[in-house]
Order: sequence, then C-alpha cells, then structure tokens
Amino acid sequence: MSIPMQIGTVVVLPGEAKRGGIPINGDMYGRAREIPIIVYRGVEAGPTLWINGATHGDEPEGALSIFKLLAQLDPTQMKGT
Repeated sequence: MSIPMQIGTVVVLPGEAKRGGIPINGDMYGRAREIPIIVYRGVEAGPTLWINGATHGDEPEGALSIFKLLAQLDPTQMKGT
C-alpha cells in the first residue's frame, strides 16, 4: 500500500498529478486565499524539485515555461516528486 503525500490541500499517491493550493492568510475582506500548486509524484521514490513561477504578475514567461514542462511529464514514468 502506498502512503499518500500531502502538500497544502493536495494529496497524491505515486503515479498521480493533482492541483490544489497552500492556504495563506485571508484577504482584506476575510476571504480565504491560497497559493495554487500542481504536484506530480512519480511511481518510485526519488528527489523532490520545486519550480516557482509567476512571481511578478507582468512576467508570464515563468508560468508559461512551467506549463510547457508539465505538458511533457508523465508521473507514471517518474521517480521523485
């Protein structure tokens, strides 16, 4: 049996990719906020890599390059997260 991995609101098993978020403080109106994340977990244990983009809202190339990379990844063929 595989042990689920949880990062923020995302719970993934080996070979899965899921979207969710990391909860942060609410906005000035008290609404809940979260940092969106996508987690790809390989079928085998291995290293963990965090890729961060869209730090500056007027620079789309970081987020665009991440989405292009994710389009090519298959978590069933990966090691690590």
